[in-house]
Amino acid sequence: MLCCCINQLFAEWIYDEYHCWTDENGVTWNFYVDDYSNNARAVILSVSGNGTELVIPNTVPFESFTATVSQFGLAVGVFEDTNNPITKITLPSTIKTIGGYAFLGCSNLTNIEGLSGCTSIETCAFSGCLSLTNIDLPACTTIGDRAFGKIEGYDGCPSLTSVNLPECTSLGADAFD
Repeated sequence: MLCCCINQLFAEWIYDEYHCWTDENGVTWNFYVDDYSNNARAVILSVSGNGTELVIPNTVPFESFTATVSQFGLAVGVFEDTNNPITKITLPSTIKTIGGYAFLGCSNLTNIEGLSGCTSIETCAFSGCLSLTNIDLPACTTIGDRAFGKIEGYDGCPSLTSVNLPECTSLGADAFD
């Protein structure tokens, strides 16, 4: 079970208006919309549902239009339960940023697809992803501090053996430590 209780409280505290949508697979997405127009961009704040594979939508319904998902995670992890069963995540090409702590402690995550459009990985985004073996970030220019590294209570990514970062121009402190 994916759980988002703490993250939902965070969303309510930071954003006076965050939104929820449950997709056809029973996954509930909590998100913030940064622009109330037809050009709206959504930031996924938390996720809850069941399963081992998660496909992030490229849009979420919002009022009379849809918002494009441009960021996954913001300031706190998307998943409260760090022992969640997710092994594979597929992101849409609309994702430009993986927010800080987004996948914190996703110890079963082995595969993440769809990072071709991602240009920024923020602080501690993948800390504690013990089973992640490779990462392909062909457009990423910025990797934050400890993005794949150790932080208190979490190992880094000890199984990570293959990293593709051909465009990276900014590598944060201890990014892979």
